[in-house]
Amino acid sequence: MMKVRGFITHKKAEKYEDCQDYFAINKNKGRLAISDGMSQSIFPLWWAEELVHAYVDNDWLPDQSKLMSLRENWQNRVNEFLESQKQNGKPTWMLENCLTEKRGAGATFCGICFKNDKEWDGYVLGDSCLIEIDSNNHITKIYRTGKEEFNNNPDYFDSIIGGKGEVDIISGTLEKGVKLLLVTDALAEFLYSKKGNETEYVCHLLQIEKHDEFCELIDEWRESEDLHNDDTTLVIIEYDESTCLEIFVKDDLANLCDTLDNRAENACSN
Repeated sequence: MMKVRGFITHKKAEKYEDCQDYFAINKNKGRLAISDGMSQSIFPLWWAEELVHAYVDNDWLPDQSKLMSLRENWQNRVNEFLESQKQNGKPTWMLENCLTEKRGAGATFCGICFKNDKEWDGYVLGDSCLIEIDSNNHITKIYRTGKEEFNNNPDYFDSIIGGKGEVDIISGTLEKGVKLLLVTDALAEFLYSKKGNETEYVCHLLQIEKHDEFCELIDEWRESEDLHNDDTTLVIIEYDESTCLEIFVKDDLANLCDTLDNRAENACSN
């Protein structure tokens, strides 16, 4: 089997309901994807969700020219929210101005699909990355678009019009001992900066088996290693001589919002 673990956490001093990263795994289709909604845009998580589920569940082929139905879905969800706000007597002029001026959501993307027990192909746009790790835990390849260093202006899909950059089609083989990491920009930039001395950090990531362990490591690296304080997603894929994906652990953002955020609020009120 291919052992899969997926983790997500929010920015320090925020809650899971504020998180704009999203990932999903479709075991039956052999598909995995991550997306990072851009915080400067409106409802970026909804757009990230739309992109991810279109790829892993509906076999969408990521391309800047193939967004019409996804944009309609996002727009319908926003319109429903807008109407509910109006019915509750809440101000909506800022949101209406954004929609009138065609200022929607932006999101980066990375998704891969396993064609058999070893071969995979996929798509990447922006700084949601696929990182290939060899049997000695060295980084052999980082798949992303954009030639410049990591910055605040990555390529992205837009929920209304335009967007930035062209999707790269990627492919490879998951041999014994090789690992694939799907990561959003904070962790991607961090590992990129450690290249040449990355094995220690990769080893720490590969040892994670629980959500709390992931959060503790990310918090530690934020404090001691200057990991950027941003929403952070990590999906680990390890080859184990089988044709199917086996999900060992998978964080669910909606569940984290319902449980951990509420638990924190209750603790503060007591």
